[in-house]
Amino acid sequence: MPITRRAALAAAAAPFLNLRAQNQADRPNILWILGDDLGPDLGCYGHPLAKTPNVDRFAAEGTRFTHCFTTAPVCSPARSAWNTGVYQTTIGAHNHRSHRKDGYRLPDGVKLISHRMQEAGYFTANVTEIAPGLRASGKTDFNFQTEKPFQGTRHRAVRRHGARQHPPRPARGQRRRGGGGRPRRAGGRVRAEAAARLGYAGGRGA
Repeated sequence: MPITRRAALAAAAAPFLNLRAQNQADRPNILWILGDDLGPDLGCYGHPLAKTPNVDRFAAEGTRFTHCFTTAPVCSPARSAWNTGVYQTTIGAHNHRSHRKDGYRLPDGVKLISHRMQEAGYFTANVTEIAPGLRASGKTDFNFQTEKPFQGTRHRAVRRHGARQHPPRPARGQRRRGGGGRPRRAGGRVRAEAAARLGYAGGRGA
């Protein structure tokens, strides 16, 4: 019996329909942590000074990319590329924060990864408020105009879709569980340790 065009399309779409019909618990929970201008300064990438135990644990339980690189030297063209999966030259996003006011749209067939995840049944959030008093930038200044890229921006929105809340950050002067005194920044210790390894005294040339 000859195969009709409709039957061929239905057969091709079946795997995607089955994937979407899967129970949400069967799909991986995706946490994408992005830091602008961040190099491999993480413990999970073997950095000798960086102490990043939480990120290291995520890396041990998830996927760690070892052969990736950015295709732009500044942040907004880089964001435009990894959010669409195509080169900046393909979508006209060459320069830093270009096309911000001229209504430039993506070419046909090019979508944000967040929109593709939504089509696959995921709730997407660009979390800019992690906990009360703890905020992130959550930049969405792409080099093109697009519809609402994410469905939420607050940690409460993520919780409503099944994610567990992390313990809140201790207030200034509050003791951490199992520790003493006020929470301290590690930057000074890391700088001093780096200076010692590089042969500097007190952070200045000897």
